[in-house]
Amino acid sequence: MSRDNDSKDEKSISKFIEIKHKLDELQERYDRYRKNVEDYMLDQNITTIEHTLDNQKYRIKKSLLSRETISRKELPPEIWDKYCKSSSYTTLRLTKLK
Repeated sequence: MSRDNDSKDEKSISKFIEIKHKLDELQERYDRYRKNVEDYMLDQNITTIEHTLDNQKYRIKKSLLSRETISRKELPPEIWDKYCKSSSYTTLRLTKLK
């Protein structure tokens, strides 16, 4: 491997680590604001918000998603019905409106 490749690889590794730290920080901020929005929606008893930012309209829609955790393919229906586990969680979907 040439020296140029080593330098390029080192730079890529450093950038990767740097960007990962930034993503982690942004994720923390995103989670905090997401919780604030969810709390607001819960307090107001609403599931949809329309908001304008920089002359662009957006919609935030809250929904509940559920998920089963065992493979349905390999089980007879009666066993699936008896033993499947479900988890539910809310999502917020942001849509740019036209």
